[in-house]
Amino acid sequence: SSDLSTVTVPTPTVAPTAMPTAMPTTQPTPTVIPTVMPTAVPTIQPTTTPIVTPTPGNSLVQNASFETTLTPWHLDVQTGATATIAQDTTTASEGKASAKINVTKANTSNTWYVQLAQDNLALVSGKQYTVSFAAKAAASRTIEAVVQQNVSPYTVYATKSISITTAWKVYSFTFVAPATDNKAFIE
Repeated sequence: SSDLSTVTVPTPTVAPTAMPTAMPTTQPTPTVIPTVMPTAVPTIQPTTTPIVTPTPGNSLVQNASFETTLTPWHLDVQTGATATIAQDTTTASEGKASAKINVTKANTSNTWYVQLAQDNLALVSGKQYTVSFAAKAAASRTIEAVVQQNVSPYTVYATKSISITTAWKVYSFTFVAPATDNKAFIE
């Protein structure tokens, strides 16, 4: 089917800062980024990219603000879906920019076919992490935020369905890493 979706991911907000960073609760709390999963005809605009932070101000996620570039974030699009990503300086939760994902063809059976992701996050078994990000969409919809293993069998360490609206809002959730993984993936 042909669905139109637009996702914008601007500057992340961290606990003591304005960027989405995982703030340690009792243990270091890294912040992770959600995967924008296209559904029927939604336009997603996740803002602040979540950041994984083992200690306050020390995020595991790189370039959570998208202020100068999108790197090292990447858009993974599987066969059966079509999407593009661009830095957007016309809207942001904080700062001057966001990442905008435009999904022109979604796969409603496999929402993970379009993913805004970052690799190589170092998780420590038993440590608590907080995923925090700002997001908005052209129409209210649900997205998935996932932290997982980046190689087969792609074990999911944390996942959260999040209902986003048309206004910028910060979303967060906490999880305890079930395993140590130096190359975890956040989407």
